[in-house]
Amino acid sequence: MTAEIVKATQKVPCGLCRACCIYLKVPATDDPEENRRVKTWISSGEEFKKQGTPCPQLNPNKMKFGCSIHSNPDKPSVCSTYLCGFATGMLGSANPMLRPDNLGIIADVLEGKIRIIEIEKKALDRRITKQVIWGLMEKAKQNNDYEWVLEIHPLELLGTDMGTQTPIIPANKLSIGGKNDSSVG
Repeated sequence: MTAEIVKATQKVPCGLCRACCIYLKVPATDDPEENRRVKTWISSGEEFKKQGTPCPQLNPNKMKFGCSIHSNPDKPSVCSTYLCGFATGMLGSANPMLRPDNLGIIADVLEGKIRIIEIEKKALDRRITKQVIWGLMEKAKQNNDYEWVLEIHPLELLGTDMGTQTPIIPANKLSIGGKNDSSVG
């Protein structure tokens, strides 16, 4: 399956969240011009941005908005097209506590995969995080599309070779209890 870059519609503002600028991997693409732009802006030498490493264009002051090249039309396309589940409204609420920097995970749905990237220690153990994952899996199941899978990237594996080798669980095989079930938390 090839990735088609589609500009998602942002429904909820990111605020001061900078999680995607730190925790997402920016891989090489099939487009040489795109690779040149990525190398110009966010890589060092021949490397592209690894998962779990801050983008060099990110403002180091956490109380200021993040990207120094956000308004540059020549920035890498991933910086223009990616929106997490919170920003797209996929989590169903504009509650700032569901922003990745507050929730402790980045949740998104791309190419038939629900991807959860842990960005704060033990965030995957929190009741609210389990409820978010449950809600995303329920949406996938309601679509009767059992091609959907869940990827979980634990924080301690980000930036390592193991970080990309996460178990992928088909949605119809996953049981994490009910949304208000005592087993969820």
